Order: sequence, then structure tokens, then C-alpha cells
Amino acid sequence: MKLIHTSDIHLDASFASAGLPPAFGNRRRQAIRDVFHDILQRAVAWPADAVLIAGDLFEQERVSRDTVAFLRREFEMARPVPVFITPGNHDPYGPSSPYATEAWPANVFIFSRPEWSAHPLKHLPLTVHGFAFDGIEISSNPFASLRVPVDGRIHVAVGHGSERGHQPPGKESYAAFDAAEAAPEGLHYFALGHFHGMTRIEGPFAARMYYSGSPEGFGFRETGERHYLEIEIDENVPGNMVVRPVVSSRTL
Repeated sequence: MKLIHTSDIHLDASFASAGLPPAFGNRRRQAIRDVFHDILQRAVAWPADAVLIAGDLFEQERVSRDTVAFLRREFEMARPVPVFITPGNHDPYGPSSPYATEAWPANVFIFSRPEWSAHPLKHLPLTVHGFAFDGIEISSNPFASLRVPVDGRIHVAVGHGSERGHQPPGKESYAAFDAAEAAPEGLHYFALGHFHGMTRIEGPFAARMYYSGSPEGFGFRETGERHYLEIEIDENVPGNMVVRPVVSSRTL
């Protein structure tokens, strides 16, 4: 089974604080679009069995009609690969969110509540668990309440929040959690979003847990290579798993 994990794309991000000309921001926003396009193209060509987007796909306060149209075209192009989105603190699910107001292609599944729900795929032994921020601050932190049935399927989770043991200096904390409480028995992979650097979370649990990091850097403190993750899971022996970082950034 083959999965792609990405997060923190931040379409329509503002670069005004960099103090550079407006054309700089326009080029950076286009670079972010191009990187996201490349990730979905890879999902189709590989092909991936699912794409996991762990929050902050866009900036809710700035998202434009053009960006919504761009996303619909990209997701349509990615069919039939399923795309799972868990809204984060920058793109929470609410009545005015494009997640709620727009018609998305049939291959896109957007988690909409601040508690866990499970989405089993009919054509694969894969179940994806996820939740949504319902505001800039989530109304109820669900990380410690995930439960996974023992049913012979591959179970992956998608979530957005701050793992306490790996909190980057200066990074705001949202939906804080402890990894050991968030990785129940039976879970095979946990796709995390919020931290912009690729990070593996290890502990006394069997699941693989990763932040993919943002696929393109944002500003002078996020330089160097950025990544998305390709995951290969042996359906017969799920513990046989390969998690492969793929360099995605166009700006170093």
C-alpha cells in the first residue's frame, strides 16, 4: 500500500513581514502552488493509494477564489486517488470555510468535526481516521481519544497539533498532545501536521508517527531542503513499512 503525506502548504500565505517587494511574495506563492501540483502529480504517477494532507492547506483569512479554483482543478486531476484533508488552525472547518461552501471532487474527503471519525476505503483494506479544527483553537482536543479496531485492515490517522516532546522553539502550540497517548494499539501510521520541519516521533508504541513538515519553506528561518513523505506498507505484515522523505522545495 502506498501513501503520500504532506501538510502545512499554506496557500495564499503572506510574506509582507519579510520586508521585500510585493513581487517576491507573488513568486513565493506561485512556488508553493507549483510544489503542491508536483506532489499530486507524483501521487497519480506512482500511483499512490491515498494522499494525506494534515492541515493548513491554505490560509483561511486570505484564501482567494482563484486558489479555491486551483485546488479543485488539482484534486480533479488527481482522480481517482483519494485525498484526505484534516483542517488545521490556519484552515479550520467552519460555516464560511471553502471546505464547507465549495463542491469538491468525489475523490476528496474532508474531516469536518473536532472528534475522530473513520473513513474506510471500499476497494482497499485501508481506514483513514481524522478530525478537524473547528476554529483557530480547536474546541475539543481529540488526540488521546483515538481508538482503532482490530479488524485486519491498515489503519492510518491524520491530525494537526503539537506533540509536546518535540515542540520547536518559538512555535505556537495548538491541540497539544503526548505521542504515547495518541498512538493506540492497532494504528499503523500517524500523519501529523503543524510543525514545519520533517520530524519522526518515536516512543513506546508500534505506530510510525511523522510530521512531514511543509513542502516549501516560509521565510528566512525555514531554509534548506523541505519534504513530503512517501509511505509503503506491506499489507500482509504492516510492520514492514518504509517512510521515505522526498525533497520538494524549489527555494533553499
